[in-house]
Amino acid sequence: QRDRREHDHQDHRCTRGDVFWSKIPTAVPFDKVNHSLYNAFCQPFDEGIFVDTNYEVDTRNGTFILTSNFAAEAEIKQGLGTAMYSRIGACIAFDDLPVEARQTIAQRHFDEVYGCLDSDAKAAIDSTDIGAWLQANAERYDNMRIMRTKIDRAIFGHLTDRLLSAQKPNDEQE
Repeated sequence: QRDRREHDHQDHRCTRGDVFWSKIPTAVPFDKVNHSLYNAFCQPFDEGIFVDTNYEVDTRNGTFILTSNFAAEAEIKQGLGTAMYSRIGACIAFDDLPVEARQTIAQRHFDEVYGCLDSDAKAAIDSTDIGAWLQANAERYDNMRIMRTKIDRAIFGHLTDRLLSAQKPNDEQE
């Protein structure tokens, strides 16, 4: 019987069970991890293996993407500590998207939602300035998930209001 630490390097299969290591990068919000768990990352980072009581995983061909809200490398070093910081291969700063990119994302999502509407709903949306307003105000959104939610709410909110107002009795509409 093979030792638990011995791996079949051909197919990256763990020797215990039928667990396979994915070659898909894994994103970890590293500044949110409890500091007491950092030791669990040392073995995969240093030796290319992760072993616990239930699993043995070959991480040599894995890519770890450690996301965080740190603004600078000095802040990362201070927040994680020198030992963990020394295991990070590269730091990539992410800047806010330019306005043009935000407008493109807003337009694509608007078009995606609009494309799912029936002709009556499209006509109702066409009678508004929702699309133009989104383009003019895309710079206000630095979080694309929030922007997508706002687009959904603008479109479906308008359609819901229209539907509800059409269902009111005539004497309530006046």
